[in-house]
Amino acid sequence: MALVANPLICPPSELEITYASPVYRRSSDSQSVRSCRTNRSSSDSSTRDGDGFVEEDLRAGGPYLPEPPCLTFYPRQHDPFLQKHQKMPLVEGILNLAKNNQINVIEVEFCYRSSEHDPSGAKKLTCKLIAQKQDPKEVWVGFARTVLGFLHQRGVTNIVVEIIDPLFHKTLVYAPCSPSDPIFSDWNKVRASIEQQIPLRGINVISCHRIGTSRDRASCPPMVIVGVDPHELRDWRRTRDDVLAILKTFGHSQVGVLIRKEFFMPMCSCEDKGPKMDRITANGAARIGMSLSLSDEKDNRGTLGGYIEIQNPKTKKWLPMALTCMHCVLPTQEQTKIAPDRKTVYDGFRKNGIRMDDDKSLLLMHSPAVSEVLETIEELKEGIQGHLNDNTYKLVELQKQRNEFVLPHHEKSWARLKGELRVKHVKLEKVLKAQRENEYVLGSVFAGSGLKTKQLSTIKSQDPTSKHPSIVDWALIQINHRAPGDNTSSDLKLEAGRLAEFEEGVSPGYEATLLKLGHKTGFTTGKYNPLMDCRVARNPETNEVILTLEHSIVSLGEKHGVIGPGDSGALVYDSKARVWGMCFGGADNGTRAYFTHISDLLADIKSTLGVTEIRLVE
Repeated sequence: MALVANPLICPPSELEITYASPVYRRSSDSQSVRSCRTNRSSSDSSTRDGDGFVEEDLRAGGPYLPEPPCLTFYPRQHDPFLQKHQKMPLVEGILNLAKNNQINVIEVEFCYRSSEHDPSGAKKLTCKLIAQKQDPKEVWVGFARTVLGFLHQRGVTNIVVEIIDPLFHKTLVYAPCSPSDPIFSDWNKVRASIEQQIPLRGINVISCHRIGTSRDRASCPPMVIVGVDPHELRDWRRTRDDVLAILKTFGHSQVGVLIRKEFFMPMCSCEDKGPKMDRITANGAARIGMSLSLSDEKDNRGTLGGYIEIQNPKTKKWLPMALTCMHCVLPTQEQTKIAPDRKTVYDGFRKNGIRMDDDKSLLLMHSPAVSEVLETIEELKEGIQGHLNDNTYKLVELQKQRNEFVLPHHEKSWARLKGELRVKHVKLEKVLKAQRENEYVLGSVFAGSGLKTKQLSTIKSQDPTSKHPSIVDWALIQINHRAPGDNTSSDLKLEAGRLAEFEEGVSPGYEATLLKLGHKTGFTTGKYNPLMDCRVARNPETNEVILTLEHSIVSLGEKHGVIGPGDSGALVYDSKARVWGMCFGGADNGTRAYFTHISDLLADIKSTLGVTEIRLVE
């Protein structure tokens, strides 16, 4: 039996807080109803019992399970649990209990689990059972207590039991709403009503998409999605019901509501799947999509989006620049090791932007990022040491020193490892030499927007009645003592292999497929969402609520997001090599990327610098 028989009802997911499906006709009595859940349970109420156990639609256990989504850590060889207990007898005993209780347990594992949103990072020893529900009404919480009792009898204490259906980890698929959806033409009005009538405390974003578990959009109903701070304690059911009441006033019974945990993430971090430092061109230029960072930034990274040229209005000469995000050329505000005088300068840049006559001594940029260079050096050193510690390699080295006989197959293995060592040593020396001679220095920041918001023309054209601003976040890096790059890369997946032109004046059409090449996630594709997302933020100085409207791209994949930490600065383009904008952030689960339209971006650069002509480097 299917757990969710009605395609209009989405299964519970890790990030869900409360949910209401679109109205559908119930088969049992033909009544028009909505299915509602809270805490991922169809009881639509708190599911935790007095002893700390929970029963959700696709998850059960206790006592006091970490709140999903969770991180999983597996015990190492000398872990106290493994030192004291043998796993196999425990696993066999649990599987026998499952068989006797007619619970379809697929896998049993012992691990440590912690909530991704728990700032303490506390890890709980967990007996995690993967099981499949055969009937939506099947109850697991009693079996979870039985398993806990069994473990206690075997001397395993300070442990929790968690039973999870594999469907619980299935990622919901997002898609833009269709013009045929009634809410498509009403979204601006519906969104404005939500903004005005619902308390915004703890809300991070308000959006509208089709979502479901199928790639077939027709089976994914339109949903108003409210992304909220997971640490905000309020009755989100009331918020859900208030949104439903607003939808009812507009006659949109076929639209559901999902309130889920979600952060806006400025995409600047330390992981990468995009172009790495070995992709530097023969003349030493950094390729688009590579990492960049401040010269003393050893943690976070952004993306070198592309190369543009600005014409000096007096001399008519063209000056090449690298384009990225403003927040990628500044240290994070959370850093505590910055000297007070430097912090004052950086805070001024955030507030007022970077002008041509500002002191740029603190704004020296590297590409690849400093952290990527350091990681590469460490990886090469570890690789060299690993080869030197190889038993066969050490044995043959000793035998050769003593002029002893060496077995032929040992000789062959030693020769291979010796050759690989030479290659690693050459690579390491090359990186160290480039580091010593500052070959990774890209240049100094020439100008930047500051971290600001302003009304933008392309947003205004899609919502003429709105007075909301949008995020503006750009920086230009003047290339110093290094060859300027171009906008050519095989990683772009373009027939011509290069970006050709700016697409100004219009917004992407409905169902437009947009592409991006970022340092974190590399090449990804998504669909443009013509319904504006509303971001909710607060001014850190005044605590004033700031609502912004943003262009967004929706991920096409179930498993792979369209954006990730480290992708800020990536250019947005299409299959015809036209540049549509630049990414500056996204949803923390990567389902949506936010970008500034290239028309608005170029207009702000022109007004800031007092120039009239900007073009892509060819």
